[in-house]
Amino acid sequence: MPRRPISPLVADGLLERRPYRTRTVRHEYVLTERGRSLRPVIVALVDFTTGQEAQPGVVGARTGERLDDSEAYVFTAGPTASAVMRGRYEEWGRA
Repeated sequence: MPRRPISPLVADGLLERRPYRTRTVRHEYVLTERGRSLRPVIVALVDFTTGQEAQPGVVGARTGERLDDSEAYVFTAGPTASAVMRGRYEEWGRA
């Protein structure tokens, strides 16, 4: 039987392919940590009353200031980040 091509989402580390049945093997695709981190990008919010798409924004809890200024704020690995995640940020030049 020919081997299945790897999904781009698996190859990019967004999904993991796992067997869930051994007799007549079947697989499921599960979000990885990296895939879960994209949830805010994928999920669209809609105002329940008007049906209009919401325009989400990220603000600082203490200051209330918008955090979308890429000159003032950058993403970095948090204090409990794994070595793998820290390595990613180092590769991206944002250690």
